[in-house]
Amino acid sequence: MADLVVSAGIRQSLASAQSPAQPAAAARDRRADGGSAAPAADSTGVVSASGLPSRANDLNALFDSMATGVATLEAADGSLGAIAATVETMRTLLLDGAAGAATDDARTTLADQFNALRNTLDALIDGAAVNGVNLLQGDELKLAVNASGKASIEIRLRDADGRTATLAALTDSIAALDAADLASDDIVDEQVAALSSSLDMLGTLSSGIASSLASVQERSGFTRSMIDILQTGAEGLGLSAPGEEGANLLALQVRQQLSTTTASLAAQADQAVLRLFS
Repeated sequence: MADLVVSAGIRQSLASAQSPAQPAAAARDRRADGGSAAPAADSTGVVSASGLPSRANDLNALFDSMATGVATLEAADGSLGAIAATVETMRTLLLDGAAGAATDDARTTLADQFNALRNTLDALIDGAAVNGVNLLQGDELKLAVNASGKASIEIRLRDADGRTATLAALTDSIAALDAADLASDDIVDEQVAALSSSLDMLGTLSSGIASSLASVQERSGFTRSMIDILQTGAEGLGLSAPGEEGANLLALQVRQQLSTTTASLAAQADQAVLRLFS
């Protein structure tokens, strides 16, 4: 049987989850026996039970910020999908319609349909803005990843080479057409090629946004789980008024739950990396 390989992130999280296990068990035994409180084995690493509500409030502010980030990424993702669908319709219109448009009237009608679709692209790009941030226009989305705000991630629209991209000039790369243009096979072929190139670019940009969205959603879910654990712990402390020993036990239990949740996030991150190579 092949050896089981565990990543460094998961090993560290599991070690953190196991470290309070023995002190917690000892605390439960002392409470059951009516014994007095003993100092925690790792006092510097134990979550302070009295600080649970404050910590939960800090994380709630972080969660709200992440929710705005998710909305911004979802808007960009949705707009990219709509833009790609529109460009594909424009390409299909040329491929299927140009050959059959044998008269000036038919070519004029086809050109009007094509240009009407082209004119919707700017509106779709502008519609991706959330709170003044529009990733499709080259704006940066900066998200804090811890309650202190000292650590953050920056998300931008990036092309296949990792350079900052923008769709602000998309309509410039797709020329408007008239009836005379549709009478020229060369012009039609050039336009079809430009549309195909735009679709390839949109696919790359969409993949990058989808990946960033999944990552932020996972981190947001992790933060929500931490908030729930802290709030539940704080409520338990207020309801039972357990005294020093009970507070120590509660703090150790909360720490275990947070470490377990962190291990789950590390495992999800590992799976995301593996999916890139599958």
